[in-house]
Amino acid sequence: TKPARCQVVVLGAEAEKRTFDTKRWLADCVPEWGGMAVVRSAKYLGHYMGPEGAAREWKAAEAKWLRRGLGLAAAGCALPAAIIEYNVRVLSVLMYVAMLSPIPESICKKERHLLHKLLHLPPNAMGLAEVLSVGQWGLPALASIRATAAATAFRAAKSFQSTWEPAY
Repeated sequence: TKPARCQVVVLGAEAEKRTFDTKRWLADCVPEWGGMAVVRSAKYLGHYMGPEGAAREWKAAEAKWLRRGLGLAAAGCALPAAIIEYNVRVLSVLMYVAMLSPIPESICKKERHLLHKLLHLPPNAMGLAEVLSVGQWGLPALASIRATAAATAFRAAKSFQSTWEPAY
């Protein structure tokens, strides 16, 4: 392993003191690890682990979701194609993180605005329930972020049931 590419995640209260103490201990006791970063959260397989991980978990996924959604809306393609593209390529950006972390309220609040742009509707023309019911208008159905995230979390829990079940 290359210590410069590794990170030590410090747990517990008094973050600055623990971080300083850990850096000093590494330098004193294990000099070859002295170059390791000592952090409060670290990314592992796409998820942030550590006490400050929840704050960082969704930032990149939310930015990518918005960027793809606004790009799709700006493309100006036909509504059926745009809806299918949104369900497949835009909404799926959030679902990897949604397997282990609940969707933050900030994303849920932005969903309606993004869908209005995608459907080329005036802002606040409809509520989220009405926008999500476009399938009843003869168009393909739009997937809800909350429903899709709940299904993703359930599917992940069910797939790994043999892993977590013995703990309960």
